[in-house]
Amino acid sequence: MVLSWVLPILALLTLPLQYVYTHLHEAGHALAFVASGGTGVTVRVFQDGSGVTTGFGGNPLLVSSAGYVGATAFGALVIALAHNERGARAALLTMAWVLGGAMVLWVRGDLVGLLSGIIGVAVLALAGTKLKGDARLFAAQFFGLFMGLASLQAVFATLRIGQVALEMNDAEILQGLTGIPAIISAVIWSAISLCLVILALRRSWSA
Repeated sequence: MVLSWVLPILALLTLPLQYVYTHLHEAGHALAFVASGGTGVTVRVFQDGSGVTTGFGGNPLLVSSAGYVGATAFGALVIALAHNERGARAALLTMAWVLGGAMVLWVRGDLVGLLSGIIGVAVLALAGTKLKGDARLFAAQFFGLFMGLASLQAVFATLRIGQVALEMNDAEILQGLTGIPAIISAVIWSAISLCLVILALRRSWSA
């Protein structure tokens, strides 16, 4: 997964996964906007797999951090749920419902966002209902792992490395608000991601 952020051919192959991750990442921002009193929230997803959430009001500190941390927490929850076939089904269908709900609530005037979101919902729903046994477990844990570790992108983006270097960098936005160096925020988010993913994997595999 990390190599896909550096090598263009791998980035192209993992682009469908990146779309799903971006939708859920931006949903974290959108939810933080709403939870902190923001209004007029709109999500857009771009052709290269990046995205942006805009709105009025809200707590900018909370909103800036909610994308990576929210997606990581959700990914870890998916991994933890997918400790058996029934849990994997619930995890995949939950992802489909969350993605669909986020699209209905916040994706506006965005053809790429609409198409990628619809396809993502369909793929997740089919994986949850049609796959069986180990295939279902693998699909759920793979999706969860991709989301859980994608917060490492913050470090790559801050250091201007590879394919993620041009994405909107939440760590740099937070730096403008607080003065905290972007790399520190990126490293903290990555550390949280690794801890949550490791705990989720240990729970899932031990079960």
